[in-house]
Amino acid sequence: MMDRKLLAAVDVGQATTQAALFESVGLSLRLQGLVRRPTPVDEGACLRPVVLSALTELAAKTRVRLLDGDGGPLVAGATGQGPDGWYVTTDSFGPLRVAVAGVIDDISGQSALKAALVAGAAVAGLFAINDGREEHEKIRDLSSSPVDAVLLAGGVDEGLYAGGGGRQVVNMARTIARAAPRLRHNPAGRACLVYAGSSEARSDVTAALGAGCEVLFADNVRPDMGLENLGGARRALLELFSSQTVSAGRRWRGLVDFAGSRGIMPTAVGCANATELLAAAWRHNVLVADISEATINIYSSIDRQLNRTVTDEVGLNYGNPISLADLASAAAVWSPSELPAEVVANILGLARRRPAAVPQTWGELMVRQFAARERLRVALEAHRKVAALVKGVRRQRNLDEVFGAYVAVGGQTIVDLSQIKLILATGRMMAEATSPGQILGLVLDGLGPQGITQVLWDPSDLWPHLGALSQDNEALAAQVLGEEWLARLALVVAPIPDEGGGALFKRQGQRLATVRIERENGAMIQETVDFGGIKRIALEPGETVRVTAYPERGYNAGAGRGATSRLSGGGELGVVLDGRGRPIIMPGHPARRRAKIASWLAALAAYPLEGMAVAAPGGGDLL
Repeated sequence: MMDRKLLAAVDVGQATTQAALFESVGLSLRLQGLVRRPTPVDEGACLRPVVLSALTELAAKTRVRLLDGDGGPLVAGATGQGPDGWYVTTDSFGPLRVAVAGVIDDISGQSALKAALVAGAAVAGLFAINDGREEHEKIRDLSSSPVDAVLLAGGVDEGLYAGGGGRQVVNMARTIARAAPRLRHNPAGRACLVYAGSSEARSDVTAALGAGCEVLFADNVRPDMGLENLGGARRALLELFSSQTVSAGRRWRGLVDFAGSRGIMPTAVGCANATELLAAAWRHNVLVADISEATINIYSSIDRQLNRTVTDEVGLNYGNPISLADLASAAAVWSPSELPAEVVANILGLARRRPAAVPQTWGELMVRQFAARERLRVALEAHRKVAALVKGVRRQRNLDEVFGAYVAVGGQTIVDLSQIKLILATGRMMAEATSPGQILGLVLDGLGPQGITQVLWDPSDLWPHLGALSQDNEALAAQVLGEEWLARLALVVAPIPDEGGGALFKRQGQRLATVRIERENGAMIQETVDFGGIKRIALEPGETVRVTAYPERGYNAGAGRGATSRLSGGGELGVVLDGRGRPIIMPGHPARRRAKIASWLAALAAYPLEGMAVAAPGGGDLL
């Protein structure tokens, strides 16, 4: 008889807290129940009451005892009742807030930034010798924003002082010491600094920091100018989160009892773990878009290299969020009807103030989804910059002599959408969508897949839970991700002009590629991808087809200019042929643009006719 276990998982997001109960039998996993509650918006509020509320309802739903008489977690191993395992993930108000510092911003600084992001941290700022700020400005910015830790990198492991990097990283340490960064949860305490630079400079960096900082050492993130090693810094930040941040922050202390032996995990780390497992299970390069109400996290696993970036509207991460005015303008561009600017701005303003609020009308839902297209586009652009080849310096002299005028090599993005064969859409906004076409529209318009791509979605927003469960049973998680746990949405064919001279503009309806679809019953369908339009070929539920694309000369369908490309897959929306180009080319005239967008939404069956009607002038109350 197969071993049966119950597993309870809680994810505390910035806007929503979610509790789920799973049943595991061998390598099979089944969702028993799911409950959501709004997360308290006050940064000082304890999270335990909202978790208890969600678990109480979940217990009533599933008829499984989860809590003891004192409101603590029941564990089957000790009592014979309750779940066999507990897991807690959180990104509420940023589980770890880190200031990142390096010698050169796009070399050691960029490597340290990657390490912090993959560790699930919210990055308060990026500081470097060459970041364009005077020292007093760096000190001002470092001291003005409370953090949990500082991550400092710089210098290679051999020939350090000969190259000048050692002296510069010590100078950066002195700047940090003068700034005396304030701790977020203990303003009177000593700041903690993780040094992930050259081992040769450890003693000098420690001396420069003085008694004002507690120093932890990690492996150098750039042991060589052409090599990146992020694992040590990532582990150090995760240990720091578990040992200090959780215990110091009153907000999380009430969750420790529910976290089991593994402790609380940053949500982003759970999602990163799941992304790596997904790439391994499907054997493809993977892009995951976690679209929540207040943040968008992009994860990628490309040639086994994991990267994460985050954009937000709550100011936790450095970089300015998209302004409401820009977001409103972008949303209006994607609307199939003319929307009053003040109405769009009001809807988006309310969504930013109350991100957990559920849209109450078709108009509200559509405006939020139109704005999400721009949020996704901006998030992907930010991800391209971080997910890049390791950048180094080509030099004949030492770093001191060329500082400020160095010649950087590398740094090109590794995010080639024509080589990413799998895209997953997850997050709270996916759970509030009312049709698969709405989700696919977000992916097509916001991310712009190229070539042939299988698009998946996470209908219940279980991605962080699956990543947390993989801590104890990676085989189970890999099996689940390799099967039908995630819903297949569509197989998308989107040829793009080749950079080697393909025509950038085509006449409306002109053929970009010929597509052959081989069905399971042996039938063959032949279609064309036509410029400017979207076609959808329906499939039987659960059907898998083999799609072969023959692009026209000058176009790329994922295998190179004019080369044949193949991929097997399918989904609820079948095979979708997208001939709109990348970036998507829209008619310049507003009326023609709106008509074209309406035809695209209709092709995806994104909104019912009554939904489209209330978005039109005089068709209903948007609010």
